[in-house]
Amino acid sequence: MSIKHVTEPSALKIPEYFYGTGADGDATITANTTITRTMHYRNLTINAGVTLSVDASLQGKPVAIHVKEKLTLNGNISADARGATGGSGGASVGGSGAGGAGGAAGGTIIIAAKKIEGSGNITANGAAGSNGGNGGVPIS
Repeated sequence: MSIKHVTEPSALKIPEYFYGTGADGDATITANTTITRTMHYRNLTINAGVTLSVDASLQGKPVAIHVKEKLTLNGNISADARGATGGSGGASVGGSGAGGAGGAAGGTIIIAAKKIEGSGNITANGAAGSNGGNGGVPIS
């Protein structure tokens, strides 16, 4: 996803509380970092080559990042494989192997920032499913 600058239409006035409290202060992410809860930054910078990701403990739960002032995104924000888990594989029938389990869906990440700039990426990709089991030799 590429980031585009969107200007708030003059008829649409978003209330200040939408962008959060800023209680987590200013942060510059300089190494891969995992968040474990909804965050309320005042300003957030994610440097190039760095990923801010959602913790596995939040699997299947939406996570929000509020930025009261400016999000500078030159790195990545990722909720990859943090959605609902995939289904189990199918049963083995007649000597054939069981089907593999489905992969987890991409997670839900809500980003509310007064201003966003930079050339980074926001992703919520699903995970690959697992391979099926090996087939056996049927005995008759």
